[in-house]
Amino acid sequence: MTIHNLDKLLDRVIADSIDLAGIRERYYSIIDSYRSRALHEVEKLREATLQRVEEEKGSLNTKYSRLLRTEEIRAREEVFQKALKLAQQLIEGLRGTEAYTRALERLLEEAVKAVGEPVVVVSTRSEDSKLLATIARRVSSRLGVEIRIGDPVDTVFGLVARSADGKVVYDCRFESRLRLALPRLRARVYRILFG
Repeated sequence: MTIHNLDKLLDRVIADSIDLAGIRERYYSIIDSYRSRALHEVEKLREATLQRVEEEKGSLNTKYSRLLRTEEIRAREEVFQKALKLAQQLIEGLRGTEAYTRALERLLEEAVKAVGEPVVVVSTRSEDSKLLATIARRVSSRLGVEIRIGDPVDTVFGLVARSADGKVVYDCRFESRLRLALPRLRARVYRILFG
């Protein structure tokens, strides 16, 4: 047997001992395993990306909802403030009318009764001091209380009444009443304007 024949024999023995079908099967099994792992990793990445997108979408929705709500509140407040300005202008327009005089007289009577003292000092805006003095004479005789006119106060409409010693104060100015009624009034105006 020559070396050449020995090589051929060895090649045939090696070829016969190698199971080509098994190698091929093992090769495809390894490829399938890597493909399966790669697909699994891709699916995990896709799910993580979708979750991040949903989280970001939720975050943006929350952010823009807040911004929208803030702008809505600002716009409503702006309209409300314009309505208050209009109310002040209407009061200004009533000055000198009988309705204005009656309203001031009702406020004076309410304030004198609320103070509940024999001597009451009342103050209003300087432009209404003479009118208040005239009204005070009528209310004083009707209620049997001495009403004195005090120093002017800053107000759109209304008055402040005090006991002579200053211990009891009743503030029925437009601004004071508005400040107390503002939360209720704001809700009511919003319902009227915005449904």
